[in-house]
Amino acid sequence: MYACLIQPPRLENAGHVTMSPSPPLGLAYIAGALEAAGHDVTAIDCVGEAPHKYSPFRPFGKPLPEHETLVIRGLNEYDLLERMPEKVDVIGFSCMFAINWVSVKYFINFLRAYYPKALFVAGGEHATAAYAYCLQQSALDVVVLGEGEETIVHLLDAYAQGSPLESVSGIAYKSGNSVRTTPKKERIKSLEEIPRPAWHLFPVKSYQEHRVVWSATIEPSLPMLATRGCPYSCTFCSSPQMWGTRYYMRSPEDVVDEMMELNRKFGITNFDFYDLTAIIKKDWIIRFCQCILENNLKITWQIPAGTRSEAIDREVAAYLHKTGCRNIVYAPETGSIRMLRQIKKKVTITNMLRSIRDSHRENLNVMLNMILGLPGETHKDIWKTCWFLVQTSWYGANTIALSIFLPYPGSALFRQLSEQGVINPEHDDYYLNMVYIDTNNRMPWYNKKINHKWYIFYLVLYYIFFYGSNFLFRPHRLIKVLWNVATQRFESRFEVNLRHYLELKASQAKNLAKMISASIKPPQSRRAA
Repeated sequence: MYACLIQPPRLENAGHVTMSPSPPLGLAYIAGALEAAGHDVTAIDCVGEAPHKYSPFRPFGKPLPEHETLVIRGLNEYDLLERMPEKVDVIGFSCMFAINWVSVKYFINFLRAYYPKALFVAGGEHATAAYAYCLQQSALDVVVLGEGEETIVHLLDAYAQGSPLESVSGIAYKSGNSVRTTPKKERIKSLEEIPRPAWHLFPVKSYQEHRVVWSATIEPSLPMLATRGCPYSCTFCSSPQMWGTRYYMRSPEDVVDEMMELNRKFGITNFDFYDLTAIIKKDWIIRFCQCILENNLKITWQIPAGTRSEAIDREVAAYLHKTGCRNIVYAPETGSIRMLRQIKKKVTITNMLRSIRDSHRENLNVMLNMILGLPGETHKDIWKTCWFLVQTSWYGANTIALSIFLPYPGSALFRQLSEQGVINPEHDDYYLNMVYIDTNNRMPWYNKKINHKWYIFYLVLYYIFFYGSNFLFRPHRLIKVLWNVATQRFESRFEVNLRHYLELKASQAKNLAKMISASIKPPQSRRAA
């Protein structure tokens, strides 16, 4: 069977800084599994092939009312069509994020007109969590649910043999006007047996040449996974729907072997681990670091600590830095103990502060993931979080990644808000409003206890409490940040994003100056006279 795998372009709000895109790790795993099974595979990464191309998002030539500032980043639909093979049996789409669904849906429906006989398949976290909506609202035939490497191979084998779709476990599919699902597929326990990502099918060099990196460094980078799943069930997270709560780890030796392979083949010198919760067992992470040292790997790498911080003490932090780890991400989300319990976040604040202190003492850059606007959050909870941010700053944290709460399909809070009628996942506006998460006048807000107008104040307040105390406790950091931004010797994602923000504002100012200059020039006929 001949399969074409597509990473659709990103939907963005023009003029606003967003997180840089990254190579599609999930799709690369799917490509590797299909190749290993003997199928012919081609891949089109719409973002990676044109990371600095922006086009107005106007489905079928029609502007979206009140959404005309939306753009697609990457190849547009006609660029994609030019790169598509003439004959293809299966077309697969990656659909990881709800924020991108309206754009993904448009590209699916657009290609269906040109490939009426191909099997259209989608996978990823959003597709898994909202499979019924995805199938009903688009020209998709099948959605692969959850972990997809084995399922996609079984699906293509069955399709090639003419077997019925119900014979394939772990999928949802259209049956007339209804949507059906097959029995759930068991998780893959032996992760070493999964074929490695087929990065040779993707524009890895394009990401490097255009310096488009999600990481905290501009060195040649690729994402990796050392583990799969998360043993926790946070109410704002869709991971339990996608992976379940069973947690599986690769052997440290296998992970390091892949790092060495990517270094040889693609010159990768930095690795970003995308694990949901990377460090749970202290013995595992120490052995992993020892393997890096034994193989004399001269690399950098970044890792999320996630929820479990007990495993990261001074000994572990020393190993991390010695082997090239420079950035570690903690995910407390809130500093209110009441809210931590409400969202089922298994965090002990005192343990996390101790771990942050140990990481800082070993010269790791510490980033915090925080969420503002969780349903049920009160003014008191927010002020407690402000104090927590000051504490983390004192203990050595470097930067924060502040997100406004969004109810993602598949999460417990999404189900709760849907049942209450607060959101309507069948309507495009629910997804489109997510794109305005960083704007003052359009951002969605799901907290009934705090007036929407307060969020601007609290948004600024979080940054003031954290960075104000950070630079007060360690004045040298401000000078270092400004120097790193100016020289592009980045050490944190905050510095990368700050540089992107300044470049965007400079570009906007330059364009405005051109427009003003053009508007005051005398008419051609007057100059001629």
